[in-house]
Amino acid sequence: MHVGGSPGGNQNRGEGYSGNGGGTKPQNQRVPGAYCSAVSNLALGVIGRAAGESPFYLFERLVAEPLRISRYAWLTDPTGQPFGGGSMHFLPRDYAKLGQLMLNGGTWEGKRVLSPEFITQATRVHSRLGSRNRGYGYQWWVEEYAYQGGTIRSYAALGAGGNIVVVFPDLDLVVASNGGSYGSQGWRYFQTEFMPRFVLPAAR
Repeated sequence: MHVGGSPGGNQNRGEGYSGNGGGTKPQNQRVPGAYCSAVSNLALGVIGRAAGESPFYLFERLVAEPLRISRYAWLTDPTGQPFGGGSMHFLPRDYAKLGQLMLNGGTWEGKRVLSPEFITQATRVHSRLGSRNRGYGYQWWVEEYAYQGGTIRSYAALGAGGNIVVVFPDLDLVVASNGGSYGSQGWRYFQTEFMPRFVLPAAR
């Protein structure tokens, strides 16, 4: 599985809504906004600099080893640093582990990997982007689906080509998919067709 950075490609610039700590922004108040892989790449560099350790080793020690992820690849940028905007390769089962880690509140097999405070902040709406006014947290898209006469909350990592993991906390459910159609928007089909038509009706 190749995990792309942005839905539909490496960059997805456009108008968006600015967040205000999770509050509600008036629908007619638009401010310049952008979503692109370069921002994630910059954030990864900041983390590595702050930790004084290569992100390669940080990921291996803090994430891959606890989650028993042993087969993966991480492409580098022209400077030889790991690219933080996507281009990681996982087995589908291992990609799903990242969603399960979030669903577990940051623990894996009883070991703390992420803080519960980070989980809360990463999966809350900090800004709203795009024509669908979708919520965005820390690398996770936050969205509600129609479900049994009401709505149900989800958060998702949407990778290019259809590489996706979606978490439904209220259903104790993690759904992952992989794909390689990088010239299309496979993530859009997964979210708007496959999930509401096939997955959620089968969930109890």
